[in-house]
Amino acid sequence: MAEFAANCTYLKEANQLNIPNCISLYRAFDGCTSLEKTGIINSKRVKDFSYMFNGDSELKDVDYIDFSAAENTYGMFNGCVSLTRVKIIHGSLTTSLSLKNTKLTIEAVKQLLTDAGNGNGNEINIQNDLIRI
Repeated sequence: MAEFAANCTYLKEANQLNIPNCISLYRAFDGCTSLEKTGIINSKRVKDFSYMFNGDSELKDVDYIDFSAAENTYGMFNGCVSLTRVKIIHGSLTTSLSLKNTKLTIEAVKQLLTDAGNGNGNEINIQNDLIRI
């Protein structure tokens, strides 16, 4: 599934991505500059999320993503300067996550931390400040 919608500049919304056997979403939506929202992403087997939304400057809302098998989230939200909400499956954050240079509100960060579950030693990086969970 790597790069399956990369550079698709007309895609505004991606809903209900049911990809239960996919193990890589590397650059899946890279350069989708019109993408504003994603729906539920059934990603419980995905290991590589790197650069998934890289450069998606209009992306505001990512709804229910499962990080249970995640090994690599490097650059996942790089360039997502409009991002205000990331909802993850409760307790599924298994790796560090960078959300630098996004527009996440305090409420959105609190919800993200709640969804991340109990402390697991991983990090969420927001505006150059590390939050250990």
